[in-house]
Amino acid sequence: MKTKTLTLTFGLLLIVVISIKAQTTDVIYTTDQNSNTVTVIDGDKQEIIGTLVLGYPNTDSRVFSPLYNGDINVHGINYDPVNQKVAVVSTVSNSVTIIDANTAKIIGRTYVGRNPHEPRFTKDGSEIWITVRGDNYVSILNAKSLKEKQRIILSEGPGMVSFSNDGKKAFVCSSFDNNFWVIDTRTKKIIKILKVPSKFSPFVNTTPDGKEVWVTHKDVGMVSRIDAISNTLIESFETGKITNHIGFSPNKYFVTVGGENKVKVYEIGSDNKAKMVNEINTNDLPHGIWESTDGTKQYIVNELADSFQIIDIKNMEIVKTLPIGMRPQALIVTPFKGNLEVLKNNIKNQNPEFKGPKN
Repeated sequence: MKTKTLTLTFGLLLIVVISIKAQTTDVIYTTDQNSNTVTVIDGDKQEIIGTLVLGYPNTDSRVFSPLYNGDINVHGINYDPVNQKVAVVSTVSNSVTIIDANTAKIIGRTYVGRNPHEPRFTKDGSEIWITVRGDNYVSILNAKSLKEKQRIILSEGPGMVSFSNDGKKAFVCSSFDNNFWVIDTRTKKIIKILKVPSKFSPFVNTTPDGKEVWVTHKDVGMVSRIDAISNTLIESFETGKITNHIGFSPNKYFVTVGGENKVKVYEIGSDNKAKMVNEINTNDLPHGIWESTDGTKQYIVNELADSFQIIDIKNMEIVKTLPIGMRPQALIVTPFKGNLEVLKNNIKNQNPEFKGPKN
């Protein structure tokens, strides 16, 4: 009887241990453009883990030194769930910095063309597609070596890339004209060019079900929905001045509207039209937004308030505000399974050194 009891106790303990090990934490990385930092946040405890320093702040005159080798204008970001890596693009230094999401350590850096905007890992994690907005092409990097493999020439100012859920198509918006490109990811050939109602479309993302692609039109305050299967425009609808990014949750779409300091919430009606169902007041100039891994929260950064906020989707309200780096632009959520204390210590113990004159 004693042996059976010990065996049962051990079995229950093993189940508990396995359960604990399987738990994940939302670890969020924000790109802070003017401080040239990445703030790392525990989304579950709703507290800051630490700050990765990628360069001197833009207010520091050393960034203008010809010897300076830190990042400038830390702006775009994406996460590779296959290899657990984060790519950060800095628009002025033309750099792509790679962070190991398991350790929060910087593991690589390379440089691309003039004024890159956003990185995007392919579905298999083998490539990083980077829109070189200051020129006319998408730069495709080998995700391991960080060497450029190929360029896809478009017209001026490609803004951002999103992929179809099967990874066979890439969708590219433009920041300089009203083109929207659909590209075959295998052949790297343009399949189709759509026309959208804007010459400044900085953000694009594919819906979780893979049926649609949503793209923001910042200059005219609109969003377009594109059928990801037929590559056709479904509709374009008004959202508000300085429409920035889009976050998804089951059956709802969250749009940051910077000119109104709001996140507007949409649903798709029975007539297949987007309809606003809620508004959430935010700090000044909401910009980036991304959903939690469990779909219960939306995380946002506010550009002029230097803040990070958490939206409770059930109650449609802000439940937490944290101060972060200067002029935050975007963010990404990673499902972290490791030891958060190790992550915190790795960030705390970083000792970045950048070339340039001493103060």
